[in-house]
Amino acid sequence: MDRFKAMQTFVQIADQGSMTRAAEVLGSSLPAVVRSLAALEAHLGVRLFHRTTRRLSLTEEGRHYLPSAREVLLAADTADLALKTEAHEPAGLLTITAPVLFGHMYVAPAIMRFKRYDKVRCSVLLYDRTVNLLEENIDVGIRISPLEDSSLVAQTLGTIRRVVAVSPDYLALHGVPQHPRDLDGAPCRRVAIWPPGRR
Repeated sequence: MDRFKAMQTFVQIADQGSMTRAAEVLGSSLPAVVRSLAALEAHLGVRLFHRTTRRLSLTEEGRHYLPSAREVLLAADTADLALKTEAHEPAGLLTITAPVLFGHMYVAPAIMRFKRYDKVRCSVLLYDRTVNLLEENIDVGIRISPLEDSSLVAQTLGTIRRVVAVSPDYLALHGVPQHPRDLDGAPCRRVAIWPPGRR
């Protein structure tokens, strides 16, 4: 027996004063309404209605049960409405992780623009290591590298490219590097990441 549906049926019969009208309101058939009420009464072990060929009225037990049944149905409707409202308005804690430099340059400013949602709180974790999103309860991870096989959903946000720039004085002193290992030990003054999407 679907107890929730049986309660709905019981309340509609009480409100309509007729099983036939209750069936019409519920979009059900009369036999289905009769079976639902019978199952509820069997479950409760009491009769909820006095039935005659001409009249239907609540028993004493039915009068006591009706307000409680209404409260249960109202609570369910309220819970449904609250969930639907929350689904349309972002709320809660959003935890994001990203590499340190990229996070400072692009993620943190984007989070500030996201503050138009009053019910959303953001936590940004900046690490130069791969973070396990599931184990560390993180909602979104920004990655700047090939992704490992995973069941997580990934979406491309943009493209970046890294460049190595040197001054003419460095080239005059050390020559033109022929391989990345030629830069081992070279003084690095600044690391920059080009904005996503720029070429």
